[in-house]
Amino acid sequence: MSGKRVWTAGEKRAILEEYELAPWGTKGAVLRRHGVAHAVLARWATYRDHGLLDSAGSREWRLRMTPKGENSEIVRLRA
Repeated sequence: MSGKRVWTAGEKRAILEEYELAPWGTKGAVLRRHGVAHAVLARWATYRDHGLLDSAGSREWRLRMTPKGENSEIVRLRA
């Protein structure tokens, strides 16, 4: 077993909500309780904000943010 935790989209949303509603000074306790690093939580929030949390988020995010993808979007907007 690798020890890597796999979270469902629902679990991620619940942890994000709990973290965001936690008063100042207690947010770290939320992270420790769930065993989640702040960087991971920040990534989940980014995926959620871009509508990718429910899908294969990281894979789709990487595909959307490649330089080639960015360049084609720039070309489309300039046309």
